[in-house]
Amino acid sequence: MKYTAYEKPTKSAKRVLDAFAGTLFSLLCTKPFDEISVNEICEESTYPRATFYNYFDDKYDLLNYFWYRLAMLVMKENVKSAVLKSTPREMFDGVYNLLTEHEPAIRTILALNSFESYFFVSCRLYLKKILQDVSDVIPARKDCPIPQALLNEHHCNILLMLLEWRFKLTSNTSKKQIYEYADYLLKDFIDY
Repeated sequence: MKYTAYEKPTKSAKRVLDAFAGTLFSLLCTKPFDEISVNEICEESTYPRATFYNYFDDKYDLLNYFWYRLAMLVMKENVKSAVLKSTPREMFDGVYNLLTEHEPAIRTILALNSFESYFFVSCRLYLKKILQDVSDVIPARKDCPIPQALLNEHHCNILLMLLEWRFKLTSNTSKKQIYEYADYLLKDFIDY
């Protein structure tokens, strides 16, 4: 990605980045990621291709920025709620709330992109990164014989599975039920 997250964007750069990310989101609501072209993104956002390539190498680079932006929204919500060091439950809550806030669009996007698609694999990797950052600080129960790294991986996979269950596979599972499932699936390993 030509734009780096470590640089604070100027107002005009932020406007351009937001336009491209917003356009990608809009297009994802109408077709699979694999069928979206850079030309389409530029036409819809009303920016020329040259501008697109000033910020991104290709549409995959834009998708990475899109995930980064969503991760920042989740973290921003945790900061707003005075959570300086997020717990796994608080971070999971942030992801869950963001997905719920945009649920009709999220369901459409997930329906258009298969589990094996680049989009979905990329989505899982970014969600896993968000959850992994928090899971790395979860201590195992004292009597747990499982290595910490393996426990962290298990924890992330359980939370991802629950998000996929709720937002891709079923719609009638409440947030309370999801937390009950998480508590049950993780109870032998950590105090979630």
